[in-house]
Amino acid sequence: FTPRVGKAPEFFSRYGSALLLVLLVGLEAGAVRFVIRDLRSADNEVQRMYASSVLGLRRIGSLQYDAQETRRSTLYALSTENSNLQVQYADQSRLADARVTAGIAEYLKEAELPGEIELGRRLQRDWSTYLAVRDEVLGLILEGSTKEAVALDLAKGVPLFDRVRQSLYETQRLYDEQASQRLLNVANISRRSVIRLVSVLLCTILTAGVF
Repeated sequence: FTPRVGKAPEFFSRYGSALLLVLLVGLEAGAVRFVIRDLRSADNEVQRMYASSVLGLRRIGSLQYDAQETRRSTLYALSTENSNLQVQYADQSRLADARVTAGIAEYLKEAELPGEIELGRRLQRDWSTYLAVRDEVLGLILEGSTKEAVALDLAKGVPLFDRVRQSLYETQRLYDEQASQRLLNVANISRRSVIRLVSVLLCTILTAGVF
């Protein structure tokens, strides 16, 4: 009777190269999977950053312009005694303030973070308060009471509009902070992908050397 020995060494000597090759392919496939996942995460983060931050900043810029246009048209109405121009400037002011009101509503509709919602509601309150005074000022102008309109605007209109400007500035600053944070997240994801890719290359070289 002759005991059977050397089966395992014989098996590994015959199929060891194939096993190492399978191991190498599996290692690379797993690492590539992680790298692809990181790249997809980075791409999704960039898209979210563009949609939330870049488009948000553009929206805030439009709100600032239309708010200034509302204020500018009111001042034009205050500075002229021509009744036709007063009516024209009053209409321009109302058209601009309608765009601001719609823009604030759109901002609140898309706001997700508590800070965004809080700022949006404060901006909405400040704008509504200013419009109430602005409408009263325009009413006095169209009635021919220009001096009373100027006094009311100086007493209430100016400080209320300054509050609107401050709320718009803080909203823009919030978007800037969010854009910076998302950009940092993208940089971290990209750096992690590079580290994993380098690790894959080193492991591939090592395994290929053993192979």
